[in-house]
Amino acid sequence: MTRAELYGLLKDFQGLIGTLVGFSGVCLTLIVNARLAERKRTTEIQHDRATTRTAILSELLVVEEQLREFNDVLDEARKQLSTARPRKFSAESTSRTFRSAIGRIGLLDIDELKQIVKAYSLYEILSERSAIMNERMQSEADPSVAELLFQSYRSDVRDALLEVRSAVELLREAEIRDNLKRELQEKRGFRQWFKP
Repeated sequence: MTRAELYGLLKDFQGLIGTLVGFSGVCLTLIVNARLAERKRTTEIQHDRATTRTAILSELLVVEEQLREFNDVLDEARKQLSTARPRKFSAESTSRTFRSAIGRIGLLDIDELKQIVKAYSLYEILSERSAIMNERMQSEADPSVAELLFQSYRSDVRDALLEVRSAVELLREAEIRDNLKRELQEKRGFRQWFKP
C-alpha cells in the first residue's frame, strides 16, 4: 500500500475513525470513573469498619476493666471466707457506643459480630441480675442460700468477663489484620489501581 492509498483510505474513513477514537475515549473515561468510585466506596467501607471496630473495642476495654474489678472483689471476699452482695450497676452507660453502632456493626466479620453480641448480652444480663441478686441477698437470712447466690453471681461475673475478653482479643486481631492488609495495598501502589 502506497502513501497515496493510505491517505485516501484515512480520508475516506476519517469520520468513522474519529467516532471510534471518541467513543473509545468515552468508554475509557467511564471505566476509570467506575473504578475510582468503586475504590472510594471500598475505602469508605474499610474506614467505617475500622472506626466501628475501634469504638466498640474501646468500650469493651472499659467493660473488661469493670468486670475485672468486680471479679477481684468477689475473689477477695471468697479468700476471706465471706460473701459480698452484688453491686448494682447499669449496663446502659457502658453500652452506648455499641447501641449507636448497631447500624454499622454489619460491616464487621461474622465471628466478630457473634462474639461482640454475646459479650454485650452477658454483660447486660449481669447488670439486671446484679440488682435482683443484691435485693435477694439483702433479704436472705439463711447463710447457705446467701452463699449459693454469691457463687452464682461470681460465676456470672466470670462468664461475662471471659466473653468480653474473647471479644477484645478478636477485635484486636482483626485490627492488626486490617492494618497489615492496608499496608500491603499501599506498597503495591499503582499496580493495584485497576484491581477492585
